[in-house]
Amino acid sequence: MKMHIVGPVALMVVGAISFLLLHFIGTDVAPDGTLIEPFFLIPAAYFFLSAGLTWGIIAAFTHGLTEKRYLPLAFFIVVLLAFLALEFRDFF
Repeated sequence: MKMHIVGPVALMVVGAISFLLLHFIGTDVAPDGTLIEPFFLIPAAYFFLSAGLTWGIIAAFTHGLTEKRYLPLAFFIVVLLAFLALEFRDFF
């Protein structure tokens, strides 16, 4: 695989892993009423997802959309967007 495919996919995988860690670690309320959660994972996940998506779109337009080697990247983006939609289904 070329670097213009590996880079965006790796960033989006790190973002998805951050969301999964946030989900599995969960939140807790201390006896004094303070919320205990790994808040740093939320902006980190959005940063990695948006950076990977932006890099992937730029790479796709730069190297051409008609090549078949971009199909796994497009499939991964669709799966990632579906995951995000399921993650935030309580807000809609």
